[in-house]
Amino acid sequence: VLEKGILHGTVDPLLLAGSYARLVTVSEQYAREMLDERDREMSDGLGRALRERGMPLAGITNGIDPEPWDPRFPEKTGLPFGYDPLSGDLEGKKRCREALTARLGMDEKPQAAEGPLYAFVGRLTGQKGIDILFHALKRLVRGMPGRRFVVLGQGEKEKEAMLGWLSTDTSSAGRFAFVPRYDTALALL
Repeated sequence: VLEKGILHGTVDPLLLAGSYARLVTVSEQYAREMLDERDREMSDGLGRALRERGMPLAGITNGIDPEPWDPRFPEKTGLPFGYDPLSGDLEGKKRCREALTARLGMDEKPQAAEGPLYAFVGRLTGQKGIDILFHALKRLVRGMPGRRFVVLGQGEKEKEAMLGWLSTDTSSAGRFAFVPRYDTALALL
């Protein structure tokens, strides 16, 4: 079985994997570069071996396939309203934002509704920089009227407690919401 992955006398895991699964790189550009005729400098011959063996190589930016998340198709994405950023039709995005802020009980005054809404969805750990995020949010919530912030996630209890405190602080009322769990439907909004 390992013979399928031999390159320069050693087993190349990517070449071996190509016999069993679709290969995906971190971007379309990188996939093109690897398969390019000048691949010796880019991939030490891996691109040539893939070409010779007829193994396709796809590139998906950051490993994310954007098709299932296309906001033009709310029935696929789970969004309450569809919109099309490419054509400039953002009415559905505005309505999604209104649905999110209403669900979280955030400020809907005209000044707040026109400013940006920033969101973080993820694990709440020191490794993710939550301490830095917390200190930045403290300053931003107090010093930037018209901007709102949402944090959705769970993790280290200390980090959850810091964000929980910020959500109850009077200076952030209506402008900062913390949801201490992972909620797929909410994350999609």
